[in-house]
Amino acid sequence: MIINLYTLNKRENSTLRPTGSGQSFECYLKAPTSIIDPVIVIDFGDAADPQPHYFNYAYIPDYSRYYFISDIRAVGNLWEFSLNTDILATYKDTIGAASVYVQRSSHSFNGEIMDTTYPITADFTIDKRSSVNIGDITRKASPWTYIISGGTFVFGLASKTGGFGSIKYVAMNPENAALFVQALSDTAISQANGFGDIIDQVGQAFVKQFVDPLQFVKDCKFVPLPYADISVAEDETIETGYLNFTGFRYKDITSSSWLGNFAAYELQDHPQASRGIYLNAEPYTERFLYAPPFGTIPLPSKNIIDVNYLVVNYRIDFISGIGTLSIYASDAPNTLSPNLTDNMLLEIHAPVCVPIQLTQSNVDFLGSFTNIAGAAVNAFTENWFVIPAQVTNAISAMKPRLSMIGGSGGLAQLSGTWYLYSIYAKITDEDLSHHGRPLFENHVISTIPGYIQCDGDIPISGTSGEQQQLKTYMEGGFYYE
Repeated sequence: MIINLYTLNKRENSTLRPTGSGQSFECYLKAPTSIIDPVIVIDFGDAADPQPHYFNYAYIPDYSRYYFISDIRAVGNLWEFSLNTDILATYKDTIGAASVYVQRSSHSFNGEIMDTTYPITADFTIDKRSSVNIGDITRKASPWTYIISGGTFVFGLASKTGGFGSIKYVAMNPENAALFVQALSDTAISQANGFGDIIDQVGQAFVKQFVDPLQFVKDCKFVPLPYADISVAEDETIETGYLNFTGFRYKDITSSSWLGNFAAYELQDHPQASRGIYLNAEPYTERFLYAPPFGTIPLPSKNIIDVNYLVVNYRIDFISGIGTLSIYASDAPNTLSPNLTDNMLLEIHAPVCVPIQLTQSNVDFLGSFTNIAGAAVNAFTENWFVIPAQVTNAISAMKPRLSMIGGSGGLAQLSGTWYLYSIYAKITDEDLSHHGRPLFENHVISTIPGYIQCDGDIPISGTSGEQQQLKTYMEGGFYYE
């Protein structure tokens, strides 16, 4: 029987076969023995070369099996070789043609599958970035203005023409809002320069004694967005209660809300994402959007592992003052018209408009006028020397009484640049050639050479022991070479 001997460097769990025919020798089986783990005897004669210890691998054509040489012993002039069948090399052709479910491979992989082979280290990287210009989005540090002159004032007025119940909501720029508030509250006596001056001032504000304008102002807010951006026609006559105010330009926003496009943030991959985009998801990547006054918003990283942009829309309800933040994942940002391929991530609500407190000083002109008139009568019917004291007392009685609506809010909650924060946790270095990456797909083994871990239940023409040994190798990981 012929045996071919080789010197071959190979891994135990590899299908690698030697090239060529090696060196052929006549050999004999030592009995008792087996075809799986035979002991063969070779007589090398007196030849000094080859030396038996040169060889570590063998092939016996009669058995169509490749063998590892596990031991070589000299017995007199003979040499005994203990052989063990190399299952993977022997059945390489059958293995290569098999279509199996591959869990791991060094040749191909699915980067969306989390690979827990490599642990997370204590090395973290923090990425902080502001918005970018793209599509219809212009980069801004924040959507809000917390400078009064750049914002909008919204008044909720009791009105017969109110569209939200009996309330009419109007928006004004800061200049007109200041004039309107002044008109509402202008009832005070600025200076008492004698009885006639008092009568003139009383006449200007006498109607407000019967109808307090402030009672018809039910709400006042500061909206931190430009008045010019409200796409509603302007008007100049405000009708509230029984009073009309003219000359104040405003926009009726009773049936409106404010929709704006604010920002797009470019999403950066995890520094090691070339090993798989699963690293863009938790726990390897955590993302937060810092967005006052909505706070620091944790984002579901698993939903944005393979998109390019984070898109932010906002909407303000003029009536409630509540803002809604809509956050999308998108590859083609268009914030005002999210398309069906955009992924809605979150919708967050928070108070955005700042409540404004209004106060008014009202004077009891009617009661004071009665006192003054009584003083005048006394002047003619009684002692005229009493008039100065009585008039003085009547004027002193004209003390203002304060009324107010709303409560004061703060602008500080709106300040601050919006940022996208990404925290990347690094993982240990990988050994791709020896451990592969997750694949979890059906493949013909010969099409994905290298390291493979797969279903090992394939039919071979060997013994049941060989079948079990092959299954163990394939499921534990082997190299198709």
